[in-house]
Amino acid sequence: MPHHRQYVAVMGNAKTTYKMKYLVITLMTTILFACSSPDRKTSNSENPVQVDKTVHEQETNRTFNHAYLKENGDSIEIPEFEILIELSDKAEERLISDNESIVVMAFFTGRPIDKIPPKYKDKLDVDGLYLRNYSVELTDKRTAIFKGVKFHKDLYNLLSDKDIEILINVYSGRRASPDNILSCDLLQDNISNVAGKTFTLTGKLIGE
Repeated sequence: MPHHRQYVAVMGNAKTTYKMKYLVITLMTTILFACSSPDRKTSNSENPVQVDKTVHEQETNRTFNHAYLKENGDSIEIPEFEILIELSDKAEERLISDNESIVVMAFFTGRPIDKIPPKYKDKLDVDGLYLRNYSVELTDKRTAIFKGVKFHKDLYNLLSDKDIEILINVYSGRRASPDNILSCDLLQDNISNVAGKTFTLTGKLIGE
């Protein structure tokens, strides 16, 4: 019997030791878990900042999302394009005999936002927001190259549609006569369809 009690006592001590070890392990696990929680919270708090930054970058890119346009300081540069003029024989003969030139005029406009600052009200007309015009005068050549044409970025930011509209008019240079003597095709389109391309416009003498 004494041996039995001794065995029971040993078993009792073993159970007690096991419970203590269990409690110690549980306590240590809880402490470790608590210590690791702030790291995860810090990580989670950083993620929204990264997301917000990404969204901000996307919004910035959205305001200037036409790859064919170039941002140059405080200006926006329109991509290069060419206009080839083909005239009738009579028109060519008249230009040569009068030593007359050809003017290829480009008008650049855009669809404005609803609220335009007062200082830009004079830029508005029936065609939209006036950005600028640019002319190329031809004498012996018949291809007008539009390159390095710029306008102010402030005007670009006032466009609701960033795809700029272009209108091309062709007329005589009025060197020999105060009146235009040519009747030529027009080109009216968006810059996205014009950039990097060559367009042919035909013409003849007025009344021909």
